[in-house]
Amino acid sequence: RHRFDAWLRSLPSKSPQDTARREKLREVYGTLRVLRHVVDQDSSVRCLAVEFVIAGMKGSYTQQSHADVASAAWGVAGGAAVELLPNIGASLELSGAAAAACAHYAAGGGEERRWADEALLTERFGVEAVQRLGG
Repeated sequence: RHRFDAWLRSLPSKSPQDTARREKLREVYGTLRVLRHVVDQDSSVRCLAVEFVIAGMKGSYTQQSHADVASAAWGVAGGAAVELLPNIGASLELSGAAAAACAHYAAGGGEERRWADEALLTERFGVEAVQRLGG
């Protein structure tokens, strides 16, 4: 909570609307409860998993990042074929539904992917919040 408050205070206030949005963000953040936080290392891959409840919704966030972010990463899928892996990948689920995900490949690897379920995010957080985040 301390880090969040310090970050929020560090943002420049541009208008009364900014102040109102920040108060709403502080209110929503106040409902956040972290249920589980795990960071593991699997060979050269850092794996982060966070399960939480926010504004009455259960959520989970996962992230995998390779130690060498500039080199292509390869793995064996299901013990069969070798496949190119993203150097950084992340996903967000809300109430069991996929809400957003991204994948970044280094060294000219695969095509970057990122997507968000705007309808789900709008339903959960409102049109204005999604538009402000680039939706």
